[in-house]
Amino acid sequence: MKQATLTALGWLLHASFACAGLLSTSRGHPVEKVITMLKELKEQVKEEGMTEEVTYSKFAHWCKNSLEELREAVTDGKETIETLDLKIESLKGQEKELKEEIETLTEELKKAEAAGGKADEVRGEEAKIYEQADKDFEETVKAIKDAITALEDAKKIHQCSIACPNQNGGGSTVATCAGATLR
Repeated sequence: MKQATLTALGWLLHASFACAGLLSTSRGHPVEKVITMLKELKEQVKEEGMTEEVTYSKFAHWCKNSLEELREAVTDGKETIETLDLKIESLKGQEKELKEEIETLTEELKKAEAAGGKADEVRGEEAKIYEQADKDFEETVKAIKDAITALEDAKKIHQCSIACPNQNGGGSTVATCAGATLR
């Protein structure tokens, strides 16, 4: 771009000097205006060229830095992708293991629930047997207590009949002896 500007400037100067030569032969004063104008134009083109050169340098510097940053970003991105790919593969393996473990635990849970149901049935039957045995035991204890009471009463009666014989000589009279009432 810089060279194109300088080439254009050269052609412009060449054309202006050619025009200046033609005009200088016919008139002197208008040619001076053209020459002055061309000199001003030359200075303006130089200034614009320098400004453009600075702008181009800045742009080239920005491009260079941007390319380096992009290369670094691409390299970092590739490394991140590789790391994440490895992590994904690892997690897929863990997922597979966990699914298998879930299936195993689900089966074990079903077996445990079935065994728990059977155990509940057995405990229910055992509870019924225990309740019946407890009821029988309570009835047995009550019967033994009643038998003991009856034996104690019989013992008292027997002791009374020995200690207090019937005074009337008859067996149908009521005798009271040692707190026992007989008829």
